[in-house]
Amino acid sequence: MSSKIRIRNLPPGTERFDVQDLLTMVGDVHTIRLVVEHGEQTAYVRMVSEGHAQNCIDRFNKQRYRGHMLSVCEDIVKPARAIGAVK
Repeated sequence: MSSKIRIRNLPPGTERFDVQDLLTMVGDVHTIRLVVEHGEQTAYVRMVSEGHAQNCIDRFNKQRYRGHMLSVCEDIVKPARAIGAVK
């Protein structure tokens, strides 16, 4: 488990402080980055611990927030493959 999570399907207009207020109900937030991907607002969040990240996933995944069903999961970053790398 990582301390990084991804929250998809946030309502349009959601601000960093909205995400902060939501998540601090279950854990301490280290950083938040909001982006729009494929017309959908997504938050990339680093919690202060893996336990706090898991609490967020358990509490908010598949829950409604301002009329939108959230998708909350661990943010797994796949390492880039080197060019010419052998499988």
